[in-house]
Amino acid sequence: MRAFIAVDLDASIRKALGRSQDQLRALAPNLKYVTPSAIHLTLKFLGDIDPRALPEISTTLNEITADTEPFEFTARRLGHFADRSGRIRVVWAGIEETEGTLARLQERIDAAMIAIGFPPDSRPFSPHLTLARARRPMALPAIVQYIQQHGDTCFGDQYVEEIIVYESTLTRDGPVYNAVSTCSITSTAHGD
Repeated sequence: MRAFIAVDLDASIRKALGRSQDQLRALAPNLKYVTPSAIHLTLKFLGDIDPRALPEISTTLNEITADTEPFEFTARRLGHFADRSGRIRVVWAGIEETEGTLARLQERIDAAMIAIGFPPDSRPFSPHLTLARARRPMALPAIVQYIQQHGDTCFGDQYVEEIIVYESTLTRDGPVYNAVSTCSITSTAHGD
C-alpha cells in the first residue's frame, strides 16, 4: 500500500482553498485540481509499504507526538513550483508557522522513519498545500498573474493536535485517501 504522514485540515480552511481553486480553474481548466476534502499537509511520503509495517510506524509516531506540544499554523499565500523554463508544475497554498514547531516535528518524523528503514526525503521540507498539478509543465501566464495579485490570501489558522498516516489508493478520478492510523499530540510540558 502507498502511504504518507500528514496533518489534516479544518473544513473552514478547505472551503477557503476551494474558493481559490474555483478562481484558478476559470483561468486554467486544464490543470488537475485536488478535491478540497483531500487537501492536506504532507509531513513524510512513505511510498509503497508492507501493511505489516504499520504498527511500528504508529508506535514510532506516537513516541514523537507524546512529547510534542499542540501548535498552530496559518495557511497563507499562493505560489507555484515550476520547471527550469518557468512552466508551472504545481500551484500551492503556503504554510506559516513562526515558532518552528512544524519544522522540528517534520525533522523528527523524517529521522525516525529513516531509522526504521525508510529513505530520507530527497528535497528539503517545504510545507505547502497542493491545490493543482499540471500533467506536464505548462506556461500559464494568467495563473502567474493571479498569484501575483492574490498571493497574500489568508485561508485560515489550523490548530494541530494529531498527525495521521494515510493510505493512498490511486484511481482514475485521482487518489483516494484513507486514514489508517492517528497519533495524538498530547504533551503537557510547557515551554514557558
